Amino acid sequence: MSRELMKRCLFLTLIVSLIAFVIDYRIALGFLFGAIGSVLLYLRNVAFCNAVLDEKNTKHLKTFGRFMQSYAIMAIVLIVSAAKPEILNVFASAFGLMLVKICLILETFYGKEGKG
Repeated sequence: MSRELMKRCLFLTLIVSLIAFVIDYRIALGFLFGAIGSVLLYLRNVAFCNAVLDEKNTKHLKTFGRFMQSYAIMAIVLIVSAAKPEILNVFASAFGLMLVKICLILETFYGKEGKG
């Protein structure tokens, strides 16, 4: 994760969490739980892409297993959030799971021109 992307994700997480905490602490905790899952998924994808580029070929079963592990991480975040509604908001957790994707989109739109 680039430093710029980490800064944007951290900034967005803090802003959304503070706003959500004013509304309800369960929304803030759910968002933070989902954001942790999102960062974990991003780091797994980066490691996987680096491994694929280093190997130059992959085994289909290995790739399928990586996708299933990623879906399992997303499912665990959502199931825990749904099972503990008194602590975590499941909708905020789902929004938190999209945190890195939102930051990547913002970086694409507002990134510096001529960077490269």
